[in-house]
Amino acid sequence: MGIPRIIFLSIVEWLILLIILVIVAVLMEKTTLALNSVAAPLFLLITARNMLKEY
Repeated sequence: MGIPRIIFLSIVEWLILLIILVIVAVLMEKTTLALNSVAAPLFLLITARNMLKEY
């Protein structure tokens, strides 16, 4: 494989994050808890940045 594992794993992590963000966006339309819907993706993005910094 020409793709290094670290890059591949980070791409997979970002794809998972995007899927989660889409799910959260859909839930926001059906839910009145806007604060929770906004806080969740922000928390995920912060943790993802910390994970990427470790590599």
